[in-house]
This record gives sequence, C-alpha cells and structure tokens, in this order.
Amino acid sequence: MKPKEFFKTVWEDPTKTTPTHSELEKINSLENFLTESRRFTGIVLCGPHGVGKTFVVRYLLAKHSQLEQSYVNLNLLLSERLIAAEKTYLSSTFIHDEIIQIFSSSQNSLNVLDGCELILKLPEKYLRTILVSLNRHSGGRIIMVLPLSTQPTSVDSLYLDYPTQEDVNSFFGTIPFVPPSLKGEKTFPEIIRRLIK
Repeated sequence: MKPKEFFKTVWEDPTKTTPTHSELEKINSLENFLTESRRFTGIVLCGPHGVGKTFVVRYLLAKHSQLEQSYVNLNLLLSERLIAAEKTYLSSTFIHDEIIQIFSSSQNSLNVLDGCELILKLPEKYLRTILVSLNRHSGGRIIMVLPLSTQPTSVDSLYLDYPTQEDVNSFFGTIPFVPPSLKGEKTFPEIIRRLIK
C-alpha cells in the first residue's frame, strides 16, 4: 500500500492503525471523561499544531462507531458553508449563526468539535449563546479540539505535547515505507505531507 492510500485509509477508519503511547493515554482519559459522572459537560483537547489531536478524537469515535455522527471539523464545515453562500469573508454573525445551526441539527449525545478556534475569536455576546447552545445540544458531553501551545487552566483540559522519540518510532512502525530523511520531523502532519508527495 502506498503512503497516500495508507493515510486516506487511516483518516476514514483510524482504528486500522495503532495509537502512539501518548495518544493512547489521551484516548483513555477521554473515555474516562465520557463514562464518569461529572458536573462539567465539556473538555478541551489541546496542544501544538500537528501532535495528533485530531487522530485521538477520530480514533476514539471510530472505536465507538460514532465517527460519522459525532465528529465536526468546524473550520472545514464553515469553509464549505462560506463557499455555498458565495461569501468572501466570515463575519461574526455568519460564524455564530452557522455554528448554532450545526449544533441545532445534531442528534448526538456526544459531539467532537475539531478545528474550533474560530469560536474563541467571536465577541463575548456571541460566545455566550454558542456555549448555551453547545450545552443544550451536546447531550451532556462535548470535546473541543484546539491548537494551543499551552494548557489552559480555567477549563478542564488534556494537553497533548510534541511526540516523544518513542511515539515517532511507533508511528513510523505502522507506515509501509519511511525514508530516513523523515526521522527528524517534529510533527505528524509534516511527516504525512512529505510522505504523500
């Protein structure tokens, strides 16, 4: 199997590969969050760009057969809606209304919002209504994925740091062909981009 086909397969069904040690720790922590009875309803999975946050949530959802129903990449979805609406810019009102529509149409008890950093850029008046809608429509559980370089202390969060050498070796162990020149890369997307060229 060529690297491009391999990564397409992993995107469609992340359970066809093995998570690294660090990723597995976060998957287990998220599973605990989902099964334990807690007073809060949301958790933020954060870390620098390219450390495996998207893989972690997609793996977790695929493992529970909820990938199609529960995963939303907000950046991608808003881009598609922007193009469909033939708009050339994203106003705060447009972003707010589209996010509310996304939440309102969801029928799931768990929602994973990936690529949702736009929510944090909205004015406070919009942010409040989004959080109320999110709480109402998430059925009590929400995982937000944010590319943050530091772990927030004001919200419940899990921080996925840059991969260790053990994680990189584990990741390479699942790929059919790895050129030696890639062994020094620091983020998984950079490795993937270079492999599929």
